[in-house]
Amino acid sequence: MKMRAKLAIGLVLVAGPQVLSPQATADKPKPATVETKPASKADTELALDAIVAKHLTALGGADVLRATKTMTYAVTGEMAGKKFSKTTRYARPGKVRIDLESEGGSVSKGFDGKVAWLKKGAEAAVEMNAEDAAAFKSEADFDEPLLDYARRGDTLKLIGKAEIAGAPVYDLELTKASGAIEHHFLDAATFLRVKRAWTGTYGGKTVAMAAQFADYKAVQGRMVSHAIEFGTDTSAGKSTVTQVTFDKPVDPAVFALPRKGQ
Repeated sequence: MKMRAKLAIGLVLVAGPQVLSPQATADKPKPATVETKPASKADTELALDAIVAKHLTALGGADVLRATKTMTYAVTGEMAGKKFSKTTRYARPGKVRIDLESEGGSVSKGFDGKVAWLKKGAEAAVEMNAEDAAAFKSEADFDEPLLDYARRGDTLKLIGKAEIAGAPVYDLELTKASGAIEHHFLDAATFLRVKRAWTGTYGGKTVAMAAQFADYKAVQGRMVSHAIEFGTDTSAGKSTVTQVTFDKPVDPAVFALPRKGQ
């Protein structure tokens, strides 16, 4: 039970804007896999580049996404039967802070571009160890995963078409420069992301993870999912976005390691 609880908190802490999704119960998390029909010349209706272009347009446009300097979002939700609220702030280049309040107490994480840190409750903030810091630094990247993916050294391919909740979706496989593989499922009509699936590690074990997205709303010229479900094969949660703002100035001190007493 302790392992599951820690995994649940870990998922909540790292559930960024691309990792929030629709409704799954804590008892019956949705599987991380979706049956996909292989792509072929006969059944591929759009070239990969066209699908990605339509996806970026649906989100608000590539130029708007590239120009975003900061993002702040707040959510409320439930994970492993426990309620939580979370506020995440991002700023370029490579800064992030996450503040989580749950029935188990408060946890904050931050990265100011140089130092990654962790603070639990009233305890003093401490620098993360090298392994945890390396994992958390990746959370500072809030770019849309399919935007300029080749420039980051990532590769993308169209696996084929699948169905989620009775609706056709395109299954795109993104292989990051690090070797990590993600599947992004885009609605074949709206080209908005409805699901993301990937494999993570926890406690030295490989864990299949998934997130589903719904209730898209326009916010400052961008389309943002407001109903989110996420989880693993053994634990699931859901959250609702309560506030999103883009390009609002954020004090750089917010991301720095808190001084003693803060």
